[in-house]
Order: sequence, then structure tokens, then C-alpha cells
Amino acid sequence: MGEHPEQPANRLPRYPGCCMCGTGERSGTSVTFYVVDDTVRVDFTPTETHRGFPGIIHGGVLSALLDEAMGWAPTLKAGRFCVTGEMAIRFLRSVPIGRPITVIATADRIGRVCTASAEVVDAEGAVYARAEGKYVPLSIEECREVARALVAGPDTIPLAEWLAEEARP
Repeated sequence: MGEHPEQPANRLPRYPGCCMCGTGERSGTSVTFYVVDDTVRVDFTPTETHRGFPGIIHGGVLSALLDEAMGWAPTLKAGRFCVTGEMAIRFLRSVPIGRPITVIATADRIGRVCTASAEVVDAEGAVYARAEGKYVPLSIEECREVARALVAGPDTIPLAEWLAEEARP
């Protein structure tokens, strides 16, 4: 898997109030999702704040990372923001606190209901969890509302490159 990129130039925008990618007090992770080829990725190193049992990350934190990455994957392919309809996760092994991991998500099918899959891996390629999900595209008006709330930076992929024209604010 290799080293985690320090400053990917292919970042996705953030929603300040999000518990995953937000930057405010409510954010539990403040992670940055980014695109590599046809995948959505996020690098994360769990700290004691993300602990479940002693020494390991809470499964809910892993679930949220998987869900967010899988939600972005069909969003980029469909050109409309998608929300979770259903998600299944298989936890294969515990992620130790302090172990850098990467979530890698792919859109598998785009339609009225989209599907996505993802894995949690470490730098050596060990797989910690696998997930599949069904995601539902939002209405055009809901997409516009979400797009207005996003914060982009100079290293963020422009909305015009992936959000359908009718869904842009």
C-alpha cells in the first residue's frame, strides 16, 4: 500500500459540521477524503480518542469512515450526493490505536440505488474490515443545498468536475 500521501491535490470538499470531515469542535476525526483513480480514500491514524476497548479503535469509528468513503464513491460517479440506504461490514481484525490505516472505496453500480464497497487496510496491505453498501442519490434541490454547505480549498476537486450541472448551487 505504501506511504500515506501528505497533501493529496485531489481532495474532496468538507462539510464543517460533519463528525468525520468537519473541522469544528463536533468533528471526531477531521479527516480528508481524496480520489485516486476510481477510488475514494481516506487516511487515518486512530488515537486514544477513538478507542473502543483498550488499545483498539472503536468499531463505530471504522463504520463511519467506511460509510463516508462509500457514500462519496457513488456521489462522484452519479454526479449527485448520495445517502446511506443500507450497509454491511465484516470486521476481520482489530485496528490498534496508533496504526495508520487507509479506507479505499469504489462505486460498483450507479442507478436509482447505487452500490459501493470498501476495505480498511494498513501500509503493509493487511485488511482489517470489508464493507458493502447501498446508497440513494438525493434530489436535485437537496444536492444544491449540500453543495452550498461544502467548503473547498485550492487543492479540492472543483464541483464542476463531478457534480451534475443541474445539482450545482
